[in-house]
Amino acid sequence: MLFQSIRWRIAFTYVALILLVTAGLTLYLTGFVRQTHIDGLRAQLKGETQLLGGYLEELSAAGQPAPDYDQLAKRWARLAQARVTIIAQDGTVIGESDEDRTKMDNHLNRPEVQEALAAGWGSSVRYSQTLGYNMLYGAKSYAGGSQAVGVVRLALPLQRVETEVSDLRRNILWATALAALLAILLGVAIAERTVGPIHQLTNVVNRMARGHLDARLFPTTRDEVGQLTRSFNSMAEQLQDQIATLGRERTRLAAVLEYMADGV
Repeated sequence: MLFQSIRWRIAFTYVALILLVTAGLTLYLTGFVRQTHIDGLRAQLKGETQLLGGYLEELSAAGQPAPDYDQLAKRWARLAQARVTIIAQDGTVIGESDEDRTKMDNHLNRPEVQEALAAGWGSSVRYSQTLGYNMLYGAKSYAGGSQAVGVVRLALPLQRVETEVSDLRRNILWATALAALLAILLGVAIAERTVGPIHQLTNVVNRMARGHLDARLFPTTRDEVGQLTRSFNSMAEQLQDQIATLGRERTRLAAVLEYMADGV
């Protein structure tokens, strides 16, 4: 069978090791790149929501009448290149840049809104039921006087991030396939270099078994295989000497017996 050969067992070990390393590297790099992109976008949303929240606070502090929040959200959305939603303290959407806010659900239980009302700013990554894909949300509460009166929220689609992560994963998979091919070639070459002297030793042993006692190996390395080769040659020389000695003793004994027979 295939894996009864030392050559293929060594090659399989190399390939399995490289595949495991590259698989772990793929998971780590894709996760790291995705999280790095999301952290960068989150920092961008935080700065922009703080600017918009500060603007709404200035309007409230100046005692000016409530603006048209829908038009305000649309204008900010063009500037920020993001979806803008203005939410009252009770969760009612009072301004929306992309959708019809009258058909939108109450947003009070959205995690980023809850975090913004509790800590001043919040964010979350989740699936948007309205748009149908994952979004990154950043929300900032704004105050009127000493109390929070609402939340301004920005949202960015994560499609570009997912596309970049998918491209990175695809490139790593191609690199993994190339590395596996190189590992197979390298493993076979190393296995052949390791197993080759063993095959030569086997051939020499078979020749000696057929009577060619002068068969020898030529050590080409100083490693364990080279030591084995030198030990085998030493053993073969001793065996040849012993057999030659036995041959001479046998000849001498035969001569003695022949002379004894003549004497009798």
